[in-house]
Amino acid sequence: MITMRRLLPLLVMTSTLISLGCARSAKRSADQDPEPAPGPTMLQVTNNNSSDVDVYIASGGERRRMGMVVGGDTQAFEIPPHLARRSGPISVVVRRIGGGGTYTASITLSPGQELDVNVAPVLNQSSIAVQRSVQ
Repeated sequence: MITMRRLLPLLVMTSTLISLGCARSAKRSADQDPEPAPGPTMLQVTNNNSSDVDVYIASGGERRRMGMVVGGDTQAFEIPPHLARRSGPISVVVRRIGGGGTYTASITLSPGQELDVNVAPVLNQSSIAVQRSVQ
């Protein structure tokens, strides 16, 4: 039969070992350099068209208007994090205000990247490029 006198040192030693193991685990995770969080995911639109355009992002069945870009101007928009984190392609839709055409491009995007859209004078000759955001 185990007496309380024999059980107490065993309990103290067990709780000490558990405490040391937890402290070591916490120190190990604190020593590791965490990967820096990506910066914001940006959409930069340069409108070389004479018409003003509306810009949309579509992903996973959700379409969001990012804003308007006046002809001859450049605008930057931050893509909402929940859209940038989705797996699968994101569609960028550029629509000429007042009618006359739409440009659509689908591209795979990762958080922290930048989409550069060049709206050409002839809308269907527009282009899109992906690059890493500068932090």
